[in-house]
Amino acid sequence: MNHTPDFNQFGVELWEIANVFRDDALHATERLETFSLFLFLKLLDEKEIDEEEGLGRKKAPEDQLIPELYRFHNWALDPDSYAKSHGFEDSIEFCRTMFNKLAELDSTHPTAGLVRRLFLEHRFQLRYTTTIRALAIRLLDVNMRAVMSRRSMEGSYDVFGRAYEYLLQKFGQNKEFAEYFTPRHIVDCMIQIIDRRPGELLYDPACGTCGSIVRAFEYVRDQYISRQQDASKNE
Repeated sequence: MNHTPDFNQFGVELWEIANVFRDDALHATERLETFSLFLFLKLLDEKEIDEEEGLGRKKAPEDQLIPELYRFHNWALDPDSYAKSHGFEDSIEFCRTMFNKLAELDSTHPTAGLVRRLFLEHRFQLRYTTTIRALAIRLLDVNMRAVMSRRSMEGSYDVFGRAYEYLLQKFGQNKEFAEYFTPRHIVDCMIQIIDRRPGELLYDPACGTCGSIVRAFEYVRDQYISRQQDASKNE
């Protein structure tokens, strides 16, 4: 059954799902990149479904961001059967072709350029259909739209940024991933010291998960914009 993980459990859940790649013997960086691309496919498909529900109809093929053949909900329930029914040898061949096609996505959709950049130069190295099946089934069980719409206890919208940081931390504990991120309490301290005001610019040359920029936005919103709006209401 599709469910919505609690904000604080989302990173844990993603880590547990990412572990399905272990049997494929991929390097940690390859696992994280491949996992991220499947996550994007799931999220983009959910957003498309949400828009179609708002329209009350299915979008025409030319209006869809991801071609109908590759939309996540169409193939994820039984990847191998779906692949074979569409002329592919198995789900490995299907997913490799899908990644290559999305890297060359020919579409006028405003988000098409982002999709091309995400999949461009990615080397699809999964070897086992069991990995794809396990991953797809686990991702089907996560309601990405609901996760994105939730706030943490602090009112943060940086759901994926924090979940990604958690994944980096877990990879680091296993001595697999030589990448670092700034701890959240250090980010908070820096943002308070900098004390950006509405209209001022903030530059983060080492932007990774975008957590610092998101936190800066939240700081300006909470310290200045929200207070000004409250003051205007009380006048």
